[in-house]
Amino acid sequence: IKKIIANAVEKNLFYVVFQPIYNTKLKRFTSAEALVRMHDDFLGYISPDEFIPIAEEEGQILKIDSFVFETVCKFIRDNQIEKLGVEYIEINLSPIECLQDDLAERILKTINKYKIDPSQINLEITETSFDKLPQNFTKIMSCMSRAGIGFSLDDYGTGYSNLSRISELPINIIKV
Repeated sequence: IKKIIANAVEKNLFYVVFQPIYNTKLKRFTSAEALVRMHDDFLGYISPDEFIPIAEEEGQILKIDSFVFETVCKFIRDNQIEKLGVEYIEINLSPIECLQDDLAERILKTINKYKIDPSQINLEITETSFDKLPQNFTKIMSCMSRAGIGFSLDDYGTGYSNLSRISELPINIIKV
């Protein structure tokens, strides 16, 4: 799997699928979540549950995260998602990505490159990874939030998040 991941990163063999998210209040699909997938010619489909932890161990996850973010921004630009009734697309951030000091700078640079509205991006962090993030991540989130990017906290209730810390963050959505 390690060799397959390295090969997939080198040859750009990952792909992104979009899982629609239904808004029960509006009774229609209003957003989607970008999910990275990988297919190997020999092994076939490899589950993200299998390849993502290995990619994190091997230091490949930042390249995968970058690929997903670029793919989503290009998709938003090329498909004018607002005409499809889609307000934003959620993108998962790996815990390792969240530790990068230049995260906000890179994300905003990519958004500007594709000339998309930052509000069309919603970054998702899991509760378990959030608990391990340094305090300065709040500043990074605030910077991106001021630019118009939304945030979600996924899998809430699976960890031991401090509610007072969560209440101080620019989180738009909490997924239970």
